[in-house]
Amino acid sequence: MLNILFEVGLVDYEKSIENLLPHVVEKCRAKKEPSEIDKFIIRLGSDAVPVAKKIMKYIDQTTRDQIIISLIMANQDRLVQVANDRLEEILGGKVVVIGGFTGEDLPGPRMILGATQVNINYKELVNSPLLSGNIFSGAVKFAVQMASPATIEKQAINILASDLVKPKILSALSDALQKIGLIVTLQNMIIREETGTEQTVASKKDEGYLPDAIEDQLMDAVIAWMKDNGSR
Repeated sequence: MLNILFEVGLVDYEKSIENLLPHVVEKCRAKKEPSEIDKFIIRLGSDAVPVAKKIMKYIDQTTRDQIIISLIMANQDRLVQVANDRLEEILGGKVVVIGGFTGEDLPGPRMILGATQVNINYKELVNSPLLSGNIFSGAVKFAVQMASPATIEKQAINILASDLVKPKILSALSDALQKIGLIVTLQNMIIREETGTEQTVASKKDEGYLPDAIEDQLMDAVIAWMKDNGSR
């Protein structure tokens, strides 16, 4: 299996939170052991979105990125479905199938979205409409046919990372993210063999996991907004 890392480009934080927070409210309600921030979101209910939009100016860049990652994880089931549907459309079949997603906030204004447990149908890949009719297709088919089982995955990585296929995948996944309400663009991707650690990250961040420090910052932002609002 493969792991594909996508570098997140531009993010519309306010619109993304507006689109995805209602689904997070439902996720919070379904938790057996909700955290304090979960309980607060549940109590806000339909007011969660307007409150979130109002406190955005009290939240720093790192916290905003952590919120986006949490929203990705809380909507992972929907994202997996939509992403696989879009990939099937552009590749002409179940050529690339994603099992899950992870998110990571890197130092500075950078976020990484990881597609994990990515299965490749090598036979279907070389017969994809994206490759047919292109001078590249004959060489690809020959290379895959001649490849040993030990090297065929590397050949697939080369195909997916090519200038012919890579932009299509980036566009398809950006479309999938926007379809579920996350208004972002993906600007680069790195493909590598999966190490077995990615699923651990995914399960840790599942259900909209937020580090305690981020939850504290969110509560501080709400308090700051309430103080300002009460002073008018």
